[in-house]
Amino acid sequence: MAARRPARDLVIHPAGTGHMLIGPYFTTQGNMGSLFNITNTDTVNGKVVKVRFRGASGSDELLDFMVFLSPADVWSGSLTRNAAGRTVLSTDDKSCTLPEAGAPNQWPGVFKTLRLPQLNDESKVNALTREGYFEVYNMADVPAQSKGPFGATPNPLYTAIKHKAGVAPCTADVLDVLKSVQVLTTASDALAVGLDSPTGKLMGSWAVLNTEQIAVYGGEQTAILATSGQLGVNGVAPEGAGLINYSPQMTGDVPYATTVAFTSDPLLIVPPNQFPGLGIIAQWWDLPDLSTPYIVGDSPQVQAMRLSDALAKEFIMNDYVATTRALVEWPG
Repeated sequence: MAARRPARDLVIHPAGTGHMLIGPYFTTQGNMGSLFNITNTDTVNGKVVKVRFRGASGSDELLDFMVFLSPADVWSGSLTRNAAGRTVLSTDDKSCTLPEAGAPNQWPGVFKTLRLPQLNDESKVNALTREGYFEVYNMADVPAQSKGPFGATPNPLYTAIKHKAGVAPCTADVLDVLKSVQVLTTASDALAVGLDSPTGKLMGSWAVLNTEQIAVYGGEQTAILATSGQLGVNGVAPEGAGLINYSPQMTGDVPYATTVAFTSDPLLIVPPNQFPGLGIIAQWWDLPDLSTPYIVGDSPQVQAMRLSDALAKEFIMNDYVATTRALVEWPG
């Protein structure tokens, strides 16, 4: 495999591809539903992609799962509301996912309420699942060839997720290995299960659909690139090889030492037993998040600062329209 240049910084990528994507809004309120796509523009490597939905009221986690994208693959999903008033994610896509289709209480995706305020009225709790935003992470690449002591050999994971006649095999015994893996921190551990450093190249779109008016509103997901160089005058930056940040999207307590190495979330990094009632014991599906480092030597706090700097704007502008009938102005 060709040498990969390590990532040095995070930038918002005007070209629309990156290691992380942010979908700014989804809703299933009233007659509204939401749609989204995730595209792997890499024509060589597969991608292990984490998808997380968060609620609008407090950024609480609603659903986490993994999608395994073939080279040049597109994964699509839709959000609707079930009879109880809770958001549900549906898809007819044939890409592999973990938890896999049919896993009890996991996938397909009835949004969970574990991290939402525990109100006495269930309908009010369910209502908190109906608006929010979503995040997409390239946790690792899946190369066609695995490195071993005797040279490169076909990668079983790549074979398991690569589409044939429009359907990925999703070979159970190969994917089951990734269920038992916890957090991968070294390249050798990752290569042993068919994973390599994430190089981004993810692209996505989102849309909100009014089913009564047949009106659609949407746009592209914001792409954050872990780059090995500077943004060029053409708006394109070179992809960097980020740190592998794989974590199985399964239930199970995460050791505290692992938690603080992978997130700066203040609810997850409260020292155990030091402040009872203030923290939350991290689950494997809590990781990674937007603060999980992509750059060698960065802590989660530094990653969060890099991301904040990338998203920050130096100024904002607006205009207004004045007519004899109305005056619309943006107060300063």
